[in-house]
Amino acid sequence: MCCAAPLTPTWTPALLDELARLAGGGPPAHTWPQVLDLLVATHPGAQRALLSIRRATHFEVLSLAGYPRVLLGLELPLHTERAWYGQSDAEWLAEQPRLLAGETLHGHLARIETLFGPQTHYHTLRVQGDLSTLGATLLQPITLHGQVVAHLNLDGAEHLSPLPADAVHLLRMLIHRTMADLSDAHLAEHALLWEMARLGDDLRPIHDPSDLLNTGLRRLATLFHAQGAFTAAVEPTPQTLTEPCLDGVLSLTWTHVPPARHLAHMALRSLADRVQHAALRAQQHAALLTSRNHALELIGAALEARDLETQGHTLRVASLAGQVGRAAGLSEADRDALYLGALLHDLGKLAIPDAVLLKSGPLTSAEWQVMRRHPDLGVHLAARVPHLPAGALEVVRSHHERWDGAGYPAGLRGTDIPWVARLFAVIDTYDALTSTRPYRAAWTPHAAQAEVQRLSGTQLDPEAVAVVLRVLQEVRERTEP
Repeated sequence: MCCAAPLTPTWTPALLDELARLAGGGPPAHTWPQVLDLLVATHPGAQRALLSIRRATHFEVLSLAGYPRVLLGLELPLHTERAWYGQSDAEWLAEQPRLLAGETLHGHLARIETLFGPQTHYHTLRVQGDLSTLGATLLQPITLHGQVVAHLNLDGAEHLSPLPADAVHLLRMLIHRTMADLSDAHLAEHALLWEMARLGDDLRPIHDPSDLLNTGLRRLATLFHAQGAFTAAVEPTPQTLTEPCLDGVLSLTWTHVPPARHLAHMALRSLADRVQHAALRAQQHAALLTSRNHALELIGAALEARDLETQGHTLRVASLAGQVGRAAGLSEADRDALYLGALLHDLGKLAIPDAVLLKSGPLTSAEWQVMRRHPDLGVHLAARVPHLPAGALEVVRSHHERWDGAGYPAGLRGTDIPWVARLFAVIDTYDALTSTRPYRAAWTPHAAQAEVQRLSGTQLDPEAVAVVLRVLQEVRERTEP
């Protein structure tokens, strides 16, 4: 098509002086928006401007005027930007401006899209940049050290003329300062990436979702000099990053747009993923523990079905063990061990012959030797239960040891007996006393507690007796009218 003659430039020495003042002024990140506004206001026919900086394998939109801010940071592949210029390498490296208008412009856009197929950045530019309304475009390559490092696009509805050589020189000066700043920013990003990797290592041992969320968010806020929050909902803004997490939203907020926003977003997304996975693992672990405990309760019920004298004993002592564990201030792991040990304490009796276990009369000396093997037999069987705490095995092994050293199977004395086993020995003794046997009636709770107190310091640990009696007293106060 025949193009009209370019419009006469309106650049004056005063305008070039103003461009020189801006180009040599403050930080480039703050200067470029002013420079592009000046170009749009000054250069004939220009209505919009977009500057992209070369970053290894792509160009990245650094500043703009007349275009929506959503295009900032948009990555434009190197090969498509080279095709967008459309002229020879020699002309590109010589900073020759490329001018397109009307049908020629839109035919050039169509050929690029046909050549490379659907591209996300093309779609973004077409929709957000409203490229269908372009009437003309000027692309000015800018070089440093023999390499094209920036593309300046001036776009309008009319024909555009090239920029004056003095203006291009001033822009090149500003590009030089910009690339130096980007190099410093690149080093700062490397340091941030290293800190992010170290944070990941620090968070890896934390499995509780709540602890992971709170610790991770606090560390991220410190790392990126932001305010961190976990709330029901947050509106994203240029100063706020958000990421869905569990039943809420993680957010980082600044008083201004952060320079490393993309890294902060990456780190926030990584934290949200970690917390989500930790919560899922916790749910799965809880389900596994519930299934395991039900299986162990069934084992206890099976044992009681064999030994009718002890029906209900296992669940009663396990229930009381749970209350005693809390009253004794045990850790969650030790409470779990005491409860599971209570469920399995007589597991070894499954290996005791009926002739001994179910004998109605007194046991002979030899039979007592067989019976006294049940703690060790129980440990041998219980050790096969997956993920059973070591403390539970201590309960199974040592619940028949005595404070005075006269117990079995190892004859342990005093504090050599594991604490959870000493607690359970009191629980087991109390329940045995308050349970009916063929050879005697059940003791009353008051009488049984008095007997437990009497055994304190000989058969039973005095400290463990005090804890269990306190729990029994609290239970009685809650249940009696």
